[in-house]
Amino acid sequence: MTSNVNHELKFFIIFIPALIVLTILLWIIVPLLPINETEYNVDEPTIEMVDAEQEFTGEPDLTGYVVGKDKEKGRILVVDPVPVEGDFHHATWGTFPPEHVNIGDEVHVWYYGMILESYPGQVTFGKLEILPSPKPESADLTQSEALNKALTSNTFDRETLIIEKIQYDSKDDLWNIEIKDVTKTIQIKDS
Repeated sequence: MTSNVNHELKFFIIFIPALIVLTILLWIIVPLLPINETEYNVDEPTIEMVDAEQEFTGEPDLTGYVVGKDKEKGRILVVDPVPVEGDFHHATWGTFPPEHVNIGDEVHVWYYGMILESYPGQVTFGKLEILPSPKPESADLTQSEALNKALTSNTFDRETLIIEKIQYDSKDDLWNIEIKDVTKTIQIKDS
């Protein structure tokens, strides 16, 4: 019986110090690990690519605002605020949106593969770059955060929303957002 007690005692004499050393190592190492790998610097563009071996060079196929997000189908709707021909604006539903792309973000996208030329078009985004969002000095929200609030807190009759103007009014502490064919200016309190 004493041999069993000695055996158990030896086990605890070895186990307890090993457990203490392991705990100390974890206590040192864990704070050094990144908490969220999708965090990005708002002053630098964030670039994501569907195929790292494919080169996406030159001008983007589309630059615009993310005005829709369909999580079920894994896609986002990007609409160019600048008309290309007369009153026509490019609008494309694109798959392969990174998780951290939000409604209101301004993005550059490069297409990958075939394009379905419906309106809005449908394609896989091969490369997506989230542009830095300006934040006026006295504002609490960035431009993309204000646009996100405007688009997600209102209902609209159509999906291809064309953002005509986003302007911060520091005197009234409001963001004024004009959307084409919407009869009112949407005002978002900056907080």
